[in-house]
Amino acid sequence: MKLNRILTLFMALGLFISGIVAYQRHQVESEYKTYEVDFYYTELEKLAQQEGKTIDEYLQLMKGVGITNMFIREETIQSMKQSANYDVETRISGYDLIIESPDEALIRWIFNGYNDVKKSDREVILEDANTIRVVGKSYEQIVAPTMTVGSYGQKGISATVWEGSMLETVGLGYDASAIEKAKKYGYGVILAPTYSVDFQDAEKSVARYFDTLDQYELSPSHIFFTGTRVVGYDPQNAPETGIVPFDTLAKGLEDRNIALGFIESASQGGYLETEGMKALAEKMEYEAAGNYLTWDFIQNKFDYKIPYHHNGEEITNIFFRGITTRNIRIVALKPFVVDNRYVADPSSYKKVLDDLQSRLRIHGIVPGTLQTMEYFEIGSFYKIMIASGIIAACLIVLDNLLAPKKSLLYALLLLGMLGTAGIYLALPGFGNLLSKIYALLGAMVMPTIALFVMMATVKQHYETKTPETRFKSMLSAIGSVIVLLCVCFGGALFEIAMLAHSKYLMGLDAFSGVKFSQMIPMLMTPVVYIAYYGYKRGYRTREVSLDMGDVKGFLTDSIKIWQVMLLGLAAGVLLIFMLRSGNTSGEPSMVEALLRNALEYIFPARPRTKAIFVGIPALLILFYHANRHRFEKGLWVFAFAGSIALVNTVNTFSHMKAPIYLSVYRTGAELLVGVLVGLLFILCEEVITKFIANRKNKGKEKIHA
Repeated sequence: MKLNRILTLFMALGLFISGIVAYQRHQVESEYKTYEVDFYYTELEKLAQQEGKTIDEYLQLMKGVGITNMFIREETIQSMKQSANYDVETRISGYDLIIESPDEALIRWIFNGYNDVKKSDREVILEDANTIRVVGKSYEQIVAPTMTVGSYGQKGISATVWEGSMLETVGLGYDASAIEKAKKYGYGVILAPTYSVDFQDAEKSVARYFDTLDQYELSPSHIFFTGTRVVGYDPQNAPETGIVPFDTLAKGLEDRNIALGFIESASQGGYLETEGMKALAEKMEYEAAGNYLTWDFIQNKFDYKIPYHHNGEEITNIFFRGITTRNIRIVALKPFVVDNRYVADPSSYKKVLDDLQSRLRIHGIVPGTLQTMEYFEIGSFYKIMIASGIIAACLIVLDNLLAPKKSLLYALLLLGMLGTAGIYLALPGFGNLLSKIYALLGAMVMPTIALFVMMATVKQHYETKTPETRFKSMLSAIGSVIVLLCVCFGGALFEIAMLAHSKYLMGLDAFSGVKFSQMIPMLMTPVVYIAYYGYKRGYRTREVSLDMGDVKGFLTDSIKIWQVMLLGLAAGVLLIFMLRSGNTSGEPSMVEALLRNALEYIFPARPRTKAIFVGIPALLILFYHANRHRFEKGLWVFAFAGSIALVNTVNTFSHMKAPIYLSVYRTGAELLVGVLVGLLFILCEEVITKFIANRKNKGKEKIHA
């Protein structure tokens, strides 16, 4: 492989600075080591009702389980209608919402709740002691068909129409009894305000949240927002009001050390969209934490229906992965479910949370008061130098493929550096997009360089006069695999450095080119192979580069059926690889689930299946055969399979929410297990080969006899 000295120097400098940035990020992540467990108060009420107990009894029973806080949402008419604690009915009159209840004290509380936060142009009328009219507008009316459920569970849509109003989602205040009871039994209280931008006054709504904290002497570590919008966020009126209430909210939260709680989506692909949340996080310099909600499908995994997973083990696994691999620091707990009934025994919850605490101890993560991650960002100079290293690495690939003149390479390097500096310094608004582009290039170029190193090493081994011994071949193969993974680690460093910002660490922005960055280097494997071996030509008589004659021969050659079949197989492998990457691949089989969970217990971070059973073993077998001077014509098969290991190494670090140390652990575990699996494959191959050879020799002896 050709390494131009100037280009290599710039690439090395970019990697060195990237290493510094990666170390700084690791230092920031090392202080982010506490988590809290919230329990939904309303869900605990349902559990108590199921068991025929009072909420006080269950608050007492759940003490010592490991719950930090009770999560209490702001009441709305909608939430009150869904609760057994309130006797409330509604109907629509024109566009107005009519609220009725036999409880006069409750009607007065609801009336005050509306009036405390309503805008000056909205009207709420107390028609009598049991009736409230909230004057509505046409856009607040909701008309929808009603879903029906038959006696055998069949679902359908009825001809009748359900009618409601968005006024039912206006925040009315908090259940004083719930707050007092949670405090009485020693729990912290996390309040979740609701905000209806069309009805509620921003300033009054923000004030009510802080007034409630003062009234009940609450000191929460974090806040959630129910509904679709942050309280006080009204971007349409921003030019007139300067969104002062929104600024007040940010300052008030910072002064009280209250972090923002971002709720992770069910797919684990990001956070739920709440209008104003990212803007608020930016104002607060990302004093925030991720929250893993116990979604209904998680609640039902208490009995996972596989061996040794009948008592919440899989729920522990899920929480563990969220905290360690996605920087989640808040677990929002709901009752577990088995056969459509809540799990009532408090010891079941204690077991799950105790197991979680025990497993997190090895990572230095402990239950305690939530501490947010320190703000992290690097300057433009660092970005320019790192980008220059990525440009140089791309030009090294170009030099090895097409062998252009040095003057052209240096001109492209200079133009790239000047253009990059101009954008970062003169057009900072495009800086985030440019950083993502360079992160993508860095993630692709280093595995591609690793492909060149791989082919150069293989070619060198085949050109030696005598093959190595089995033992030396194994040692040499292991060393070559380690070298390749180290080269790919350079791509991870480029990626980490270009996306060095708190918003990536918190998952508020993401590296969106993960699948693309894996696919391109894998597709480059045959290109690099042709550059070294040519296409149907003697490779030892030519310079290493992508010869146009080879390209023309490849594109114009006739295609045989077996080649089409192999191409289809390769495409299938690539498709499966892409589908299996990410969080949308569905539930694993029982065997795979057991294997995954076993590996999680053995290693600090579970090695990926595709790396330990395909990618790394393929690389090991490739280099072993090259050292032994065998299977030369079929080496491209192992080269393509081995490219999975190369892109996987970078992919491990592409998930920016995962702390660096964990990705390093995972890569190390993949190397260890993958090498062991590869050596086992080689051993089996040698045994089978020797057995077949012995059988042939015995056959020849019989013939001669």
